[in-house]
Amino acid sequence: MGQRYCKFCFVLICFLTSLASVQAADIRLTPELATRLAPLKPIFGPPLPSDYVSSSSLEGAGTGQAIITIDGIIEKGDAAKLENMLTSGEPYYKALVFNSIGGSFLEGIRIGEMLQNNLSSQDPSLAGVYVLKGQQCLSACALAFSMASIPKTPNGDYGPDTRYVEYGAKLGFHMGVLPENLLAQKAQVQEIMNLTYDVVAAYTKLIKGNLNPEILLEEALKHRTADSFFYLSGGVRTYNMGFTPVTASILAEPAYDYAMSLANISDICQSFIVAAPIRKTLVTYGYMYVGDFIGLDQNAPISDLFKQLNSDNFALTTDTGEMCYVSRYKDRQLLIEARESGHRANCISSNANDTRLPTWCATSYQAKSRLTVGMLSDVYKCVDNQLVTQFIYWGNDADVSSDVSSAPAQDSNGWKRTISREVNARSEPSLDGAIKTKLQQGSEVQVIGCRITGGSQGVWYQVNSRSGPAWISARFVREIPIFMRPFQ
Repeated sequence: MGQRYCKFCFVLICFLTSLASVQAADIRLTPELATRLAPLKPIFGPPLPSDYVSSSSLEGAGTGQAIITIDGIIEKGDAAKLENMLTSGEPYYKALVFNSIGGSFLEGIRIGEMLQNNLSSQDPSLAGVYVLKGQQCLSACALAFSMASIPKTPNGDYGPDTRYVEYGAKLGFHMGVLPENLLAQKAQVQEIMNLTYDVVAAYTKLIKGNLNPEILLEEALKHRTADSFFYLSGGVRTYNMGFTPVTASILAEPAYDYAMSLANISDICQSFIVAAPIRKTLVTYGYMYVGDFIGLDQNAPISDLFKQLNSDNFALTTDTGEMCYVSRYKDRQLLIEARESGHRANCISSNANDTRLPTWCATSYQAKSRLTVGMLSDVYKCVDNQLVTQFIYWGNDADVSSDVSSAPAQDSNGWKRTISREVNARSEPSLDGAIKTKLQQGSEVQVIGCRITGGSQGVWYQVNSRSGPAWISARFVREIPIFMRPFQ
């Protein structure tokens, strides 16, 4: 894996805590969770295709499935117990819910390998694995959970992700350390070294199988005590790490193209590219830019672009080579998909001899991921109805220099924003709110709050205006911090 991973050889891994006093894993059928799983939908990434086994579909999970929960400390023999439950009894397809603080790393790896083999078989019985809101999957559990998907080619072939983290759950990765009192015991040290190699090998398989990026292992290596974890909680960082965040909340509702401009879709595409689990370099984070569409102003409605291209699908190419596909359903729902540099769009050109790759072009390809309210909340930095006030640079993930700062940064504009188009400022975050004043294009406002809503707009900003605090759709401001994410 290169010099970045040479330090693996020097890390001693062992999750040795007082687990003996904690109850061993209880592996059981939990049919009562069917109503909990059924309404879950992806926040980022595509829903599972309809031609995949029907009971593997995330939307409608829990219907026609048995639900198994593994709850407690993972111990030797749990993989065999779990495999027996997965491959016997009715119904055939089963979902697995993890709720465990960890346990035996080796048994966690066995569970992960068994689940991956099940999914890779001709007749898989595993419909997906879950960590639910308010529950946790830590240490050995997180490793088992992470392995429960089919390895993919670099372009994502071989099926969808099957690892679902509900918004508000805790998926925690770490590396424990060998207690000092065991350092002098040669046999114990050799055993721990063997465990070290097994755990690193498991992480390496996740990376080689294109299931998770290299940074997941790097982050885990920073946490070397039993109570220290790199947490993923079902938000944008979870998606960036290769998992599928899900929710039954408003965050999974579709976003529409109403009042959306070319500038908005450019911001959304760039934000989606930097967050997506695709290969990127520091050049992407430092220089990515989207050029204008010739003949249309950046503030023109996106509907004008669809009309001019005479297509409900188009591709956007950044100057650093990444691709963003955007599609529209008849009801004006939007879909989006990011592709790494090197992918070439299948542009529909009126000139068969035109080999240039335009910034914006019509295409016959339909994007796979539904643009959601949750994606918009990430773009406009409104998390849990609160403005993000501490950020970290996405590019830190790709920067291997020793002077990378992990300290949180503030909004560079102090949450002052420029109005991109004339907009009505309302008494509440809704198109039904009374109009308090009009804000003119080019005027500067101080953003003081935000709200995530359903309907046609998705995210609203509360701003100070001449008529006092008022609400505007976030689609009407610029200065979006594309290359920043919430600090965790």
